[in-house]
Amino acid sequence: MAEPTYRDLDFSFRKHPLTGDISTLTDEAAVKMALRNLVRLAPYDKPFNKEISSPLQGVLFEPIDRVSAASIRIDIQQLIQAYETRVENVVVTTVASPDENRYEVSISFRIKKMPNLQTLELFLPVERLR
Repeated sequence: MAEPTYRDLDFSFRKHPLTGDISTLTDEAAVKMALRNLVRLAPYDKPFNKEISSPLQGVLFEPIDRVSAASIRIDIQQLIQAYETRVENVVVTTVASPDENRYEVSISFRIKKMPNLQTLELFLPVERLR
């Protein structure tokens, strides 16, 4: 079995059953978790770096429509291209769902050094989290 290319901490903070350390995620799971966290970052969630944040906070009180969905799509694509260097060929699609008060976001990408195309499906609620 090949050595994992990418490895991140699992933010569920479960213990590894043998070592007792925090479990890690590898390859596809690690990159998908990183993308999910990047898209959901609010300004100043990254200490001293408010520029790394999701466009979700900026559209909190905007109407849920195709224009806002297109803006979110462009912002997410630029955010991923700027701050997640482990992925390439990123294609983001967003669908506004005003009845559910959310956006459906699909991120298709290829992880560098891996042949398969990956897809991450997210639902971005438009509600205050704090």
